[in-house]
Amino acid sequence: MSSIYNQLIAILTRYMSGVNAHGILGNAVRQALLNPDQLHPRDIEILIPRLDRGIRLFVEVARQKQLWTEIEALSGRRETPSHTVSIRSEQDISQARVLAKAMCENARAKSFVTQKVATVVSELARNIVSYTQGGSIELVMAEGSQARILVRATDTGPGIPNIDEVLSGRYRSATGLGKGLVGVKRLADRFNIRTSKNGTQIEAEVHL
Repeated sequence: MSSIYNQLIAILTRYMSGVNAHGILGNAVRQALLNPDQLHPRDIEILIPRLDRGIRLFVEVARQKQLWTEIEALSGRRETPSHTVSIRSEQDISQARVLAKAMCENARAKSFVTQKVATVVSELARNIVSYTQGGSIELVMAEGSQARILVRATDTGPGIPNIDEVLSGRYRSATGLGKGLVGVKRLADRFNIRTSKNGTQIEAEVHL
């Protein structure tokens, strides 16, 4: 196995059993049609969404953020200081949207990409206001071979128990929760969601 594969296993086994670590990484590599003997740091970007389900299953929510931080550090991804907006009201949604558009414009993103990011921020912030007692939207400009903005929505609500139905588009609610999240997933170049009874964190990354 490649050095990157072994380093990923070493990270995962700090958070779960060796059997589970080898199982979810092996499945992720096969799904991505990658060779475990020739993994490169850039391949971690491809593996991240395929690792998400297993990590949500085997790792406590309180430890997941640190695990993802270690995995992303191995990929060589660097993030600039972020901007965080507390979300509790319609005014906060507007503030987060304006900030996101300003960050995109400063990065010289095309207008349609700027609008895409603004829509992602609006949908995620509105979900926080509509379904929880409050949370935050964090906006991060990530450096690397591809300029991108990461939108990280965090709340301490009751979680989304039927998340697989929601993301597949099979779930429909009178309040529009399913439609909003599916829309964000389609707009994002990378989408991850971690949810439990203690809260939800959604990451949507858009290439600029």
